[in-house]
Amino acid sequence: GADLLATGSADSTVKVWDTATGTLRATLRGGGSNAVLSCDICNGVVVAGGSDKTCRVWNLKTQRMVRLERMEKD
Repeated sequence: GADLLATGSADSTVKVWDTATGTLRATLRGGGSNAVLSCDICNGVVVAGGSDKTCRVWNLKTQRMVRLERMEKD
């Protein structure tokens, strides 16, 4: 498989890049208007945490969000 890199953006998208070719493989949406703070790719799943205290999980193959978790307030 290709080496992939996920980047988060202030427009609440996560972009997945092929590092061998520099091409954009996916733009993942489904979040609110809050910035993505971190993201990770593992086994075909992309996970991103946002400043809105949510964690979103996308299936990379289908590019669909499969889970949304909200963190409890302190």
